[in-house]
Amino acid sequence: MPKPTFANLPDDKRERIFRAAIEEFVAHPYDSASLTRIAERADISKGSLYQYFDDKLDLFEATGGWAGAKKVAYVTPPEGTGGLFDQLRAMYVTGVDFMRDEPKLAQFFARHMEPSSDERFERLRQLRKSQSVQFFKGLIKAAMHRGELRPLLDVELSAHIFHNLMSDGLGDTLLHRTGLSAKDIAQDPCLALRIRREDLMDVVDETLDILKRGFAVAAADTE
Repeated sequence: MPKPTFANLPDDKRERIFRAAIEEFVAHPYDSASLTRIAERADISKGSLYQYFDDKLDLFEATGGWAGAKKVAYVTPPEGTGGLFDQLRAMYVTGVDFMRDEPKLAQFFARHMEPSSDERFERLRQLRKSQSVQFFKGLIKAAMHRGELRPLLDVELSAHIFHNLMSDGLGDTLLHRTGLSAKDIAQDPCLALRIRREDLMDVVDETLDILKRGFAVAAADTE
């Protein structure tokens, strides 16, 4: 967590530091990213960074929270979007726009998937996965309450399946079909523009169809 001294900074200076961190973490894997270069990019002293954050991981985590809030605000579907599967589809439509409008932030999130020699970074990766599973648990519980999903589902198991299919599985499939890798995109943001919206939505719709067949209330169940 950032130190209180960071919270007391003007908004524009906090954003400048986060943007500098984004640039560095996109340009270099976490293990080789440099606080010295981040300080130079932000036009502050390295000592100042230590007044605001405990260490590199603290800055990385705080930057992730800042970038994550921007992404959530961007991709959260408006009220009235529809049921669970309509909401998921809408999120991925806006997710494509986010990737195109904020390519640096999209690349930064890809860095979370890379291995690290820092055990604390690995724990942070697991935390991000846990947060994703919790997010899907909330969606699933709400959908069950609305009668969209089968009533006796194991919510925990279902949330992990949704996470694996809609996060890693969907992304891996799309990259495979386009001949790209997360590393390719992290190194060259322009490559993300090769991913056509039609291709992404084909993968999303196929994935959602699999989930519907396994989890949604069948017509016979409502008769």
